[in-house]
Amino acid sequence: MTKRMKTLFHCGLALGLVVLANQSPAQQLVVHSQLRRTTDPSTRAARGTVVMTIDANGKQTFQVQVTDLGEANFAPFVVGESIFETNEAPTLPLAPLDRYNFRKGDWSRAFVGQGQAPDDFLADFESLTEVNGNILTVAQPGIPAVTTIYTNIIGAVTNISLGVTNIVGTTTNIIDGIVIPNPGQTAEYFAALWAPLYSLSANPGAASYHRHSALAVVGDASPHAKGNVNISFSGSSGRSLLTIRATGLTRGQQYTLFVSDRTNQDFYVMLPVDNMTQKDLGSTATFVRDTQFADPLPQQARDIGDLSGREVEIRDAFDVVHLAGIMP
Repeated sequence: MTKRMKTLFHCGLALGLVVLANQSPAQQLVVHSQLRRTTDPSTRAARGTVVMTIDANGKQTFQVQVTDLGEANFAPFVVGESIFETNEAPTLPLAPLDRYNFRKGDWSRAFVGQGQAPDDFLADFESLTEVNGNILTVAQPGIPAVTTIYTNIIGAVTNISLGVTNIVGTTTNIIDGIVIPNPGQTAEYFAALWAPLYSLSANPGAASYHRHSALAVVGDASPHAKGNVNISFSGSSGRSLLTIRATGLTRGQQYTLFVSDRTNQDFYVMLPVDNMTQKDLGSTATFVRDTQFADPLPQQARDIGDLSGREVEIRDAFDVVHLAGIMP
């Protein structure tokens, strides 16, 4: 090698090292979501998480973890809906969960793909980057108890609606029934938990937020009452938290939280969520929904920010509004 060739070689090597030093390694993408109950209201029981990752080498992992889930025969399903609904939707069945601790009711399943989505996903998704906007359900096989076709049930009130069931609570919807072999039955499996599937991100914590607003007195029912609404979302864990606290309410009354079905302030319907917590039906009432404990958000929202701008009311058992405001 001549002196000139050696000089060019060393210059090229130095340039290559500079280029390599300036290249940033591929970043890991990750997103967390939290499972929540499909019935509302419901008592706290099972809970769990869904974690998706794509590492720097292109390994794609979809991990489902559930704890305190009793009974048997649970599997995850990807459903083509943005929130949990009991209407039928395109469903992608995944391999069943493994109950690795019977006493604690712990279940798990990891799906792994290299340079592509795990095999169970490939029928609908080439990459886990495509599942955003869908949901995951944890379900059992079987048919729910309610099999009526022509019913519209909200709470304890039943209205007849031709060909459609719309059930809020523990039952399910169908449109025009289900054909043979299960005529009149409302589903082929029963979902106990669900989780929204979010976009993968190199910095999921950047999606976090915390907001609050005050509630105002309405009329003379509780003239000295005060209330506030606090919401927060953690992008790092997928946790949504709603906390409402009211003081100075008229004592001896049971209070219920209502939230509107939309942000349109000219045309909306107030829907009951659940009773608020009170000690001896005193003047202080609180309401907490925390997806860390699998609490469903009002109207099964994907995250608490989806309810921002909706009307909030605290009513007594006579349907009188004591405090009202807007979800921050």
